[in-house]
Amino acid sequence: ALPLDGEAGIPTNSRFVVQFNKDMDRASFAGKVYLRYAGPRLPGDRAFDSVKLTYDDGRRALTVDPGDILRPGRRLELVLLPGIADVEGMALVPRATSRKPPGAVEVLRYEIGT
Repeated sequence: ALPLDGEAGIPTNSRFVVQFNKDMDRASFAGKVYLRYAGPRLPGDRAFDSVKLTYDDGRRALTVDPGDILRPGRRLELVLLPGIADVEGMALVPRATSRKPPGAVEVLRYEIGT
């Protein structure tokens, strides 16, 4: 993923790219990828209602555009839910080093810069 999982100082206008090792079923991303701020909701937090997902078949890469400026100093989570699959129907599985919450296949975490 770019930026890297756990990376700090992410610019407030960042987009996120998750690359897969197999060709993915682009339709399987619908409703299964979302962004959220970690921790309690703070004044000024807005829901990511304008997130745009773009899948590039040639690069096997999903680009996640938040559709909004990210809140400086906050921790952001990019969540991949069960149901995402490759073109052969095989479900996405967590990385061995994943720190995922229950109900998610993968959670990538970022620290937004100030």
